[in-house]
Amino acid sequence: SQARKLDDLRAIWVDTPRRRKLLEDLQTVSVYVDVLAEVLGQTEADQFDLLGHLAFNTPLRTRSERATAFINRESRFLNQHKTPAQEVIVALIEKYRVAGIEEIEDARVFRLPPFLEMGQAPGVAKRFGNADGLAKALRDIQNRIYI
Repeated sequence: SQARKLDDLRAIWVDTPRRRKLLEDLQTVSVYVDVLAEVLGQTEADQFDLLGHLAFNTPLRTRSERATAFINRESRFLNQHKTPAQEVIVALIEKYRVAGIEEIEDARVFRLPPFLEMGQAPGVAKRFGNADGLAKALRDIQNRIYI
C-alpha cells in the first residue's frame, strides 16, 4: 500500500480496507497520524491532508475546510437526492467535520442524533430508497470529500 503520488494516496484513502491497512502499516513503523497531528498542532487537519502534506508537500486542510468545500461544490450531488436524503448527507458531513471519515463509515453513527430521530439505520436507509441506496451514497460522499 505505497503511495508514490497524491493520487495514489487518495485512491487508497477512499477505499476503507486499504486506508485501514495503510494506517496499520504506518503504525508498525511507529508512525501514528493522530500523534503527528498533535505534535504539529494540527488536530483539526484531516489525516489524508496531514499525510499528503508530509509526503507530497500539499496544502494542509482541516476537516472543516473539506466539509465546507463539499457542501459548496456538491450541490448537484445533493440535488440528485430528495430532501430527506439531503438532510442525511448534510448531517454526515457535519459528523465528518467533527470527527473525520472513520466516524461516518461506522454504522453506529446512525444511533446518534440526528439519525436517531430519523429512525436510526433503517429509517436513514429508507430516505435513500433502501440500504443499497444508502451504501452507494456513503461511497459517493467518501469519494467526493477527497476531491
